[in-house]
Amino acid sequence: MSRIFFLLIMMGLISLTACTYVKEYVKPPEDNLTPDPYMSNSVVTAKVKAAFISDPYLKNDAISVNVHRGRVQLSGFVDNKKESKRATQIAASVPGVLSVKNNLIVK
Repeated sequence: MSRIFFLLIMMGLISLTACTYVKEYVKPPEDNLTPDPYMSNSVVTAKVKAAFISDPYLKNDAISVNVHRGRVQLSGFVDNKKESKRATQIAASVPGVLSVKNNLIVK
């Protein structure tokens, strides 16, 4: 009888230990809903290009946008320095952009 009682207590302790182990490694539901701190490169690229298209002062589709881990590189040709500076400002204002490297060439 005491042997069965001992086995039941041990099984209970083991199951409690297993529950504690699982609790430590399962994220709470609210953590699963938080956004990823790094947006994908393609999402940031699309947002920068969309911002260029929607800007009334930047009338140039010869700007190439490359993104790697939030770092944007602009290349291509613009008509003047004002457009070059404006492109940098627009790209920097897009969510997910950490830095902008402007390699634009003025025609």
